[in-house]
Amino acid sequence: MLSMRLRLADLQEPKWRSQGGRWTNGESWIEPANLSTLVMEVNDDQAPRVRVRVKECKRDEADLVELTMEPGQACLTVGVFGTAPLYLAEKAGELHASWDLALLRPYMQAARPSRYCPYRP
Repeated sequence: MLSMRLRLADLQEPKWRSQGGRWTNGESWIEPANLSTLVMEVNDDQAPRVRVRVKECKRDEADLVELTMEPGQACLTVGVFGTAPLYLAEKAGELHASWDLALLRPYMQAARPSRYCPYRP
């Protein structure tokens, strides 16, 4: 439902802005999948805590991916039942995520397992 590159350093001063279909902050970016059935909401009313939600355009129990960012950490929630597809990879202090596993190939290493929760390099 979304793809992103998230640098922990960019969370220190969140200044997210919409730019060409994605939200950017420093070198970090978040982009929803290009589907007309998805909507992306960004809530920065409690800055420096920023909450990004990508969800289906439905009334009841819409599937979603929610990312909550604060200085020093990022937490992900995937789906009402934990089923929204989202693959994660960490490389060089950056968290990469995508609904499309092929997009993460440059960041994956077969020699070691990926781990996440919460993101702290």
